[in-house]
Amino acid sequence: MRALTDDLVRVWRAPSGDDPAEWEALYARIATFKVDYDRLTNPIGIYRHPGKSALVLPPRAPSHSQPTLTTATGTTIAGRPFGTPDYVQGGLEKRLAFATSRITAVLTLADVEPAIAAKMLILCSNKLLDYHVAVLPITLSDKITRPFDKAIGAAVTRIITPHNKDPGQCDKSRLARAALITSLHMHDGGFGLTPAVIKAPAAVLRFIIAIHDEPDLHPLSPLSPPPPTTAPVASSASPSSPTTTFLALFYHTTPPSSRLKALQQHFSPPPTVASSKP
Repeated sequence: MRALTDDLVRVWRAPSGDDPAEWEALYARIATFKVDYDRLTNPIGIYRHPGKSALVLPPRAPSHSQPTLTTATGTTIAGRPFGTPDYVQGGLEKRLAFATSRITAVLTLADVEPAIAAKMLILCSNKLLDYHVAVLPITLSDKITRPFDKAIGAAVTRIITPHNKDPGQCDKSRLARAALITSLHMHDGGFGLTPAVIKAPAAVLRFIIAIHDEPDLHPLSPLSPPPPTTAPVASSASPSSPTTTFLALFYHTTPPSSRLKALQQHFSPPPTVASSKP
């Protein structure tokens, strides 16, 4: 059982086989847990949300005979949708719609207070997906970061374009350079609008590092290195190639499916070899 703010998530290990008796025993345990939970918490004013107390089962799970158990195709835990592909896709689309609606709201100030609108876009709107890209695999966040960044870019154009004026036609390379400049830090002459597709790999890595020492997840951690058997070789990384540069540049040179693997290879411990000298 894990507590997160106002959510309480209970996870059970599913039976390894397809024996209906094992599954039915698990269903009985879950039903008993709900009864015991209500018995202990209701007297002190704590009640389960009737719309959220549902059970999300794996596809191979058989049907149950427990009248107190309800099932769902998915659920949202810590802001991330889990469940069937349709449920996850729906959760992503809902998050993207919410973020773009906030961008649209900021644009209501574009004609009367363009400076304020630009500042709100930078300090508020462009950060709407920062948390979500950290808890989503990059293969999923790619589905929302690119349209989100496109909406941010369109909003910038709208804010800097005078009312009822045609922004005109620009060469694609010039527009690309302008977009790159807006992504720079304000101290470097940019707008500070770092694209979400650039932030996503670093956010995922930060999240993995944060949970790497979680006791319940440590044996399952994909980044848990084996214990070293010999002295590691000194890293040959050049000081002129900082990690932040790697995170920003490799995103444009590798396909989405290989980005996390590239991150793991870049940050994994250096190879170990036996020394030939005393």
